[in-house]
Amino acid sequence: MFSPSPTPAAHFGIRRGLLLALLFTRALAAEFDVRAHGATGDGQTLDTAAIHRAIAAASAAGGGTVRSPAGTLLSFSIRLKNNLTRHLDPGATLLAAPPPIFLAIFHGDRGVSEQAVYLYLALKKAAVPPELHEWGDGGHDYCIHPSTTPHTT
Repeated sequence: MFSPSPTPAAHFGIRRGLLLALLFTRALAAEFDVRAHGATGDGQTLDTAAIHRAIAAASAAGGGTVRSPAGTLLSFSIRLKNNLTRHLDPGATLLAAPPPIFLAIFHGDRGVSEQAVYLYLALKKAAVPPELHEWGDGGHDYCIHPSTTPHTT
């Protein structure tokens, strides 16, 4: 069976498709090592920011592979972007970091408030992410008080 050769417009479409495939393949071929972006992989240091920097670099380059070498990466949630491949090398572990510590204090209790601030600063220094929330009214303690109205059954 006779097949006519493609028209010049069809040749352009084929060449454009091949060029786009080549560019896409090159973008995915680029590797972004999380350690090059500051991850320690020691299982003790929080590596979330370094992982996000590697993801941002890959995204800015149009895509690629975000690679984690052997080690334990401690991280909060990871937000991936388009055109990325996330690769863990043999021996690499992604460990969920514990949630931040939540400190709740009332402004009216100076002794407890000051100690809570010291605890907050000590946690920050130890790289444990705390949250400190202070309310303007309150006393030394707070709890659920029983109702003063008798219940009838």
